[in-house]
Amino acid sequence: MPQKAAYKLPGLVGKEGAALELIPLLADFTSPEVYRVYQACMYQPSPAKFSALAEQLLASPSPAAFGCRRGNRLAGVIALRQAGDRGEIVGIAVEEALRGQGLGSRLVQGAIQALRLKKAAAETDQEAVDFYRKCGFSAKAFTRSYGGREVLRYACVWEAPEDEPEKEKNWNKGSM
Repeated sequence: MPQKAAYKLPGLVGKEGAALELIPLLADFTSPEVYRVYQACMYQPSPAKFSALAEQLLASPSPAAFGCRRGNRLAGVIALRQAGDRGEIVGIAVEEALRGQGLGSRLVQGAIQALRLKKAAAETDQEAVDFYRKCGFSAKAFTRSYGGREVLRYACVWEAPEDEPEKEKNWNKGSM
């Protein structure tokens, strides 16, 4: 899906009282500014690892990436792969100083609505599983082997309610 329009994020306002916007980042995903924020959700981040991850995301059939700014500074990033009305969250990160203020939840909600997803999935660790639960995802624990070590992971899934009609709740398309 082409990412051109910005979307106002309901319930979040910047310092001057202006609504924060979900902005398309796919064209700029490889930028140092995106890496500065996104590295928070990477295991042992490095520019080379980020470059490889970005290449892999951009090579997928339907990649998507959105961000949110506070003032002139990128404050949060979410990257996804999309297949029709389903999406996989590849990563989400919010600047450390801004965590716990609802920005990550709004990024998830915004991406789901902007891409018109009916189902979203993510894999995460113990540190972030409660975040996904707060966003309405169910979580199922499993173990994965990393370098011969068994690690506890969580498969998180969100599904749109069956009875909810198709609509863009609380969303106003803005212009870039």
